[in-house]
Amino acid sequence: MTPSNYVYNYYEKVLSAGHTKLYSYIGFVFSALVSIAGETTLDIAELQIYGKEVIGTNILNTIYATSNDVISITQNQPTYFKKLNIIISNTRFSYDAINALYYYDLYIQQYIPYSTYGAYKYRNFRISTFVENTDWLNGRNLKDTFGNYYNNPEPLTFYCNNAENISGIVNPNDSYHNCIILGKSLNTNIGNWSAVNNNFNYIRYLSRIGWDMQIILEQLN
Repeated sequence: MTPSNYVYNYYEKVLSAGHTKLYSYIGFVFSALVSIAGETTLDIAELQIYGKEVIGTNILNTIYATSNDVISITQNQPTYFKKLNIIISNTRFSYDAINALYYYDLYIQQYIPYSTYGAYKYRNFRISTFVENTDWLNGRNLKDTFGNYYNNPEPLTFYCNNAENISGIVNPNDSYHNCIILGKSLNTNIGNWSAVNNNFNYIRYLSRIGWDMQIILEQLN
């Protein structure tokens, strides 16, 4: 292969139409690098193996649901956002002795980058939270030591921007978190997520107990 094989910074190998096996082992062998002379490192940003599902055709090409074939047909190209799975251990929580709350601040920018609209930043995403060893069937472990429900796995949807409105005058301000959170919450301030009001790039989880938990993030913007 030569650099000309990497149009649009990717290389795609299409199997023959006669390849109809439902399950196969696929191996990759790299015998040379296509790069600057003398380079010895192979960096792969993303490796994808997938089938193709036809979702429409036009005069230029056939459009597939999961294919780089649509790279040059922007008007019909679908957008797919990744879901991120993150583990947060109880040792990463901080403790607020005044309010008897454990809290964890998540730097959301590294997982859900903001988009821009004019001078303003915005970020839309969903978050699901799961705490270890929760007995959903019998209701045990669903409440903290004060009898409050602490966790609800239904996804919360965040719509956030940095547009600060002071007496009708709106300006972008990264020290202001203008955010609305949609979704069912049995107790907003005990065992759930909220925005950090004075920082656009952080959200906060509050609980009476610092749990080992798993979260799933899905970008929407």
